[in-house]
Amino acid sequence: MNSSKWEKTTWGELATLEYGKSLRDYQGTKGDIPVYGTNGRIGYTDKPLCTFPTVIIGRKGAYRGVHYSNKPFFVIDTAFYLKPKSPKIDLKFAYYQLLTQDINSLDSGSAIPSTSVSSTFKCRIKTR
Repeated sequence: MNSSKWEKTTWGELATLEYGKSLRDYQGTKGDIPVYGTNGRIGYTDKPLCTFPTVIIGRKGAYRGVHYSNKPFFVIDTAFYLKPKSPKIDLKFAYYQLLTQDINSLDSGSAIPSTSVSSTFKCRIKTR
């Protein structure tokens, strides 16, 4: 595959970033749906927020991770998840692309380190 022929674009042109939601008692729940926060899986619940495979991006704290889930999951309000604008997007490839980008450098400038939707959408990537 010749990567010099790949199209250059931004995340904002390929997907939306959906905010996680507040959730209580995810650490004591016996459900089988993983709950993700800014640094990865933090517990379980009974009801998913997202039912399709995608990428989870931490948005709050000193270290914000990038994670992939291929099964239903819940994201709390310290993370985003990618919602593709096209079914042609290879989400596993998107995951690896995001791992190579320093999302921790995308701070919004607030007292608590955080990543904004607009700064993430401006990140340049190459697509096949």
